Amino acid sequence: MRKFLETLGSVKKRFFPASQTSAAQAGRPRSRLQRFEQLEQRTLLSITSEGLAALNIDLADSFDDVFGRFPEIRGSEIRVGVIADGYAANDELPTVTASSSGSGTQGTAMLEIIHDIAPQADLWFAPANSEADFESAVDYLSGQGVDVIVAAPWLRGQPWFEDGPAATAASAAAADGIVFVSAAGDDGEAIHYQGAYSPFAGSSTGNKQGAHNFGGSDLLVFDIPAGGAVNVDLQWSTAWGQSIDSDDLDLYLYKWNGSWGTPVASSDGQQAGPGPLDD
Repeated sequence: MRKFLETLGSVKKRFFPASQTSAAQAGRPRSRLQRFEQLEQRTLLSITSEGLAALNIDLADSFDDVFGRFPEIRGSEIRVGVIADGYAANDELPTVTASSSGSGTQGTAMLEIIHDIAPQADLWFAPANSEADFESAVDYLSGQGVDVIVAAPWLRGQPWFEDGPAATAASAAAADGIVFVSAAGDDGEAIHYQGAYSPFAGSSTGNKQGAHNFGGSDLLVFDIPAGGAVNVDLQWSTAWGQSIDSDDLDLYLYKWNGSWGTPVASSDGQQAGPGPLDD
């Protein structure tokens, strides 16, 4: 934001030197100068885009005669690639070059927001709903020479204690000079816990031996709205794909009423497949 406003300041100075400013203050038309000053000062007025609102700016007004001199502000000659579940063409989007349309609407929303912020950028899209899809999408967009990749895939089962295939693909793209942006807050309501294993000393829920101590309790408590759903994943720091029998951890989900819990679901079999992971 600071860089953007500094650029606007430079634009204003270059388009309105002191002599013109003085003349304008003497009564000559100065609508452009006024509009630039308003753009720097206002917060949310006629903003209709989530992207513009998030940046606390409004580029909805037409400044083509000025911004044409500063293409970096509006994305001219920049290629932006999006990785998400799917996208569909509509009248709010320019032409989008895509490997395929995928299935879903998240990509459409992301492309619309990017187009609002950088209306002159060229847009590209590749769908991803799995680890293999994600790697293919990164490879496709990299091959198209994009400058920026914005990714928001739904990839469960990725390693948390080391880089997995998806992270490796993203790192390779970044190493090639692509600005890689990944959504870190898509699951904004999620609860994340990480800690070294410590056995709970008291009587554990369900009399499970070796229950972990979550800071004074063998339960990590969270709320699920009525009619809601939850995904629970458990990982540990054994090298990915090398879990052995002695690493087998169990995961239990209880409905808690404040004094006792009713078992709802569990994952207590031997861990199988890529891991270490229980879900």
